[in-house]
Amino acid sequence: MSFKSLRNIPLAGLLLCAATASFAAATSPTTPADMSCKEFIDLNPKSFTPVVFWILNDDTQYKNGDFVDYQETDTVVTPKVIQLCKKSPEKKVSDFKQDIVNFAKKHL
Repeated sequence: MSFKSLRNIPLAGLLLCAATASFAAATSPTTPADMSCKEFIDLNPKSFTPVVFWILNDDTQYKNGDFVDYQETDTVVTPKVIQLCKKSPEKKVSDFKQDIVNFAKKHL
């Protein structure tokens, strides 16, 4: 893009592009491993189960290579995680992993 073509773009548009680029560079992506409960609750509800599934099955060795099924995670475990996170929004979701695993073993 040449300087002459930049003159045709309104100044507000250029400022918006610059602000967006600097904001994108300043933030780092949040992964389920470091996501706070507040961030979890603020997610689109369709994202709850994939995050819980990832936390529940990440680096876990079940007998015979088994894992907690996605549908079971959706119907049983995710509501429990939402409940735990609403009680303690300052904690990380991954801090509840052992509680989640124990709950899943009892109810699945």
